[in-house]
Amino acid sequence: MLNSPMKEGALGEISLPCTEGVVRSLLKHCYGLPYDANLTLEDELALVEQAHAFELTSLCEDAAFSAIERLSETTVVQLIKGLRTFYKAGSLKEEWENLVRQVRANAELHQVLCLDG
Repeated sequence: MLNSPMKEGALGEISLPCTEGVVRSLLKHCYGLPYDANLTLEDELALVEQAHAFELTSLCEDAAFSAIERLSETTVVQLIKGLRTFYKAGSLKEEWENLVRQVRANAELHQVLCLDG
């Protein structure tokens, strides 16, 4: 990317639409290290997005799985909205099905989701 005629190559820098913590997590993954477990849910969903954009499939799946572990009445809408795009694009099928299964099995989660939509 930096050695190309693209904007990044001309400027010598890459700009990503995410926080420093997400960028650090991407780089850690590229160097074979685990990413930060203390990311906010918003950052973890941004990590899913960036990992998907850079075709880092295992990181994308791991971050999605970790985000789904935070499922609660306060996070259900954010998780559905944050992961739906990737499911529709053909990615994260297992993770999406796991999320939907958990929401359907919990009346409170299902109600929150229906009332917000």
